[in-house]
Amino acid sequence: MSKAYPSNLTRAQYEFLSDMIPEAKRGGRKREVDMWEVLNATFYVPVGVQADCYAALFLNALRKMILSSPAL
Repeated sequence: MSKAYPSNLTRAQYEFLSDMIPEAKRGGRKREVDMWEVLNATFYVPVGVQADCYAALFLNALRKMILSSPAL
């Protein structure tokens, strides 16, 4: 179990999102990670100055994805 952070999902929030997580592929190894922990790591929000840097990096990556995606 990892350290509890304010950004961690509750089990109810995870249950809501878990339907959108694809199942592990057949024929491969079983998942060795808890997907709740993976989502918590994804939604982790750093605090202070780091949060500003984190937000800038995320927005720049998102902008690049949008600009490089083919037109619909």
